[in-house]
Amino acid sequence: RTVKRLSANGDLERCRLVHFATHGLAAGSIAGIVEPGLVLSLYGDDSEDGLLTMSEVLGLRLRADLVTLSACGSGLAARNGNENGIADLSRAFLVAGARRVAVALWDVDDDATIRLMREFYGRFTKPPDAGQAAWALNEAKRALLNGSEFSHPYCWSTFIIHGEWR
Repeated sequence: RTVKRLSANGDLERCRLVHFATHGLAAGSIAGIVEPGLVLSLYGDDSEDGLLTMSEVLGLRLRADLVTLSACGSGLAARNGNENGIADLSRAFLVAGARRVAVALWDVDDDATIRLMREFYGRFTKPPDAGQAAWALNEAKRALLNGSEFSHPYCWSTFIIHGEWR
C-alpha cells in the first residue's frame, strides 16, 4: 500500500535509489498467483493483498537511477520458457521508469545479502550512474570474496544489474 501511495502522490518519482528486501514470487508458485510479484506484507485485506505484482509495478511512477530487488530469484525467467517469470518483474521496473535494476539469480542467504548490500551501497557517493553501479557491485563482491565468512561465490555472485548502460 505504501509503495503505491508514494507513486500516486509523486514521492516515489523523487527517489533515486529504491530497495526492496523481501520475497519474490514467480507466477504460479502459489495457487491464485498468476503473475510475478514481491511480497510486501503478510497481511492483506479487502483493499490490498500485500503483494506488488508485475501489473502494479507497470503502473508505478518511477525515475530511479537504481531499483534493487533483494529477493530470492528476482532475476529469473519462467522455467518453462514462457513469459511471466520473475525476470518480467524486473523488466516491469525498467518499463515503469527505473534506469537499471539489480536482481538475484537464485535464492539468497540473508546474512550474506545484508553484508553485500552494505558493501554495495557504501560505495555510492551520489545516486549511481551505470558505471558507478556496476563498479560498486563488483567491488562489493570482491569484499565478500576476499576474507569474509561469505567468500563462497554462492553468497555473492547471485546479484547482477541490468538496464541502461550509458
